[in-house]
Amino acid sequence: MKIYFKPLVVTGVRIFFILAALPVLYALEPFIKLRFCLMPNQRIGHLAVNTDTLLRRLTSEGWPPRTFYIFLIWDPANQQMVDMFKRKLTILQNKTLVQIYYAVLPIINRTRFSVMIIGDSHPYTFVANTMDPVLSFTPEEEDAGKRGLAEMEIGADDWFVCFHGRDTRYLEEWRPQFIHLWNKT
Repeated sequence: MKIYFKPLVVTGVRIFFILAALPVLYALEPFIKLRFCLMPNQRIGHLAVNTDTLLRRLTSEGWPPRTFYIFLIWDPANQQMVDMFKRKLTILQNKTLVQIYYAVLPIINRTRFSVMIIGDSHPYTFVANTMDPVLSFTPEEEDAGKRGLAEMEIGADDWFVCFHGRDTRYLEEWRPQFIHLWNKT
């Protein structure tokens, strides 16, 4: 994501963060540990696997005491998935907060207050095979899914496969200004 603030604003945000926000975060540390995570949002695979991996790890290892995770996201690849993660995590979906986070990223990444959400398939496989799913549909979402299947003439007892294909078309339509980054041949 591009930082849309002008350089002078970015500098002001960074100075405020260093002089005001960072001291408050350190002062709160003995009482409550705040951790900020930028959720991957551009691709459904990263949004799903990276966030699920972290949630599974925290669930299986236990949430650190007095630690409060705040996840930031804007314009996700799949809103339904974010809504489901919101049932388990504190997620702030706000463009300005994400832009501020990007502005202070070079600073906050050097502190304990930033947590990276990185998908790693090896521990994920281990955790995924040893615990229950961390997300589930609500009864209303199940009903909406059944109605959607019925509209596609897929019956309750019919067999079907969900397929996820990955190519550059989604990215080209979603963020055409970045085509030069994705179409390297």
